[in-house]
Amino acid sequence: MLRVDAAPQKIVRKLIILQVMVTLIIAAVMWITMDGQAAYSAIIAGLICTVSNAYFGWKVFKYKGARAAKKFVVAFCIGELAKLFIQAALFVLAVLFLNIAIIPFLISYVINLMVLWLAPFINFKELN
Repeated sequence: MLRVDAAPQKIVRKLIILQVMVTLIIAAVMWITMDGQAAYSAIIAGLICTVSNAYFGWKVFKYKGARAAKKFVVAFCIGELAKLFIQAALFVLAVLFLNIAIIPFLISYVINLMVLWLAPFINFKELN
């Protein structure tokens, strides 16, 4: 389970690093099993998730303490909306302007989303 005694910024940093590692593993598997374009597409999808999550983490976890609770809640809502907008915008730009293979792109995108879903079950202290 996720350890709540760790600083949120450290957890976000480790989560971003984990997403980059997962993206590189997916890209390597795509390269071996498919081709370079599939690996490139997997990297683009992973970057979309990673960049938007890094923004969210930066936006939300800059507030600490009970006095900043209201700021935290507002930042969380704005950060989540901004993250979704960033993902949507980058997703559309990637599909329209980059030469991507859509299936490897979507596979990488979904797996990167799953990293976030599984984050509460990851012991980030062991990922040093």
